[in-house]
Amino acid sequence: MPGVADSGKDAVIVGAGIRIPLWQGSYSDSIAAARADARAQRADQRALEDRASAELTTSLSNVEDAVRRVALYRGTLVPQAESAYDSVLGAYTVGRGTVAQALLAQRDLLELRIELDRARADYERAWARLEEITGREVRRASIAAEGESAPEATDE
Repeated sequence: MPGVADSGKDAVIVGAGIRIPLWQGSYSDSIAAARADARAQRADQRALEDRASAELTTSLSNVEDAVRRVALYRGTLVPQAESAYDSVLGAYTVGRGTVAQALLAQRDLLELRIELDRARADYERAWARLEEITGREVRRASIAAEGESAPEATDE
């Protein structure tokens, strides 16, 4: 007190405080929002994984389809067309076939060779897409060789 001797020199102050959670509702709302965000993030993650899996499955199917078509053209259709062309050409040379028959057989053979090349190009595109999806090089045998092989991931 002012005007009193030794005022404030040995003063002791006692205080007490109580925390009252006035904003408790907003805390629980924040927690609920954070949990909802976490669930949404997990759902987004699952959706991305599902989409990546579907893209990988599609890409592998495209590779397998291209391999099948290359094998069909190279192993069956083109050799049959070559045999037919040789047969028609032989018939023409001995006078039993016409020029038109020889030209049609040649056209069929050339169209099948073009389809074989298209199948090979599809194969290469499918492999490139597979590598793009996986993010790394995938070892394989060339389809120019007789045996096709399944995709195999490289260790990098």
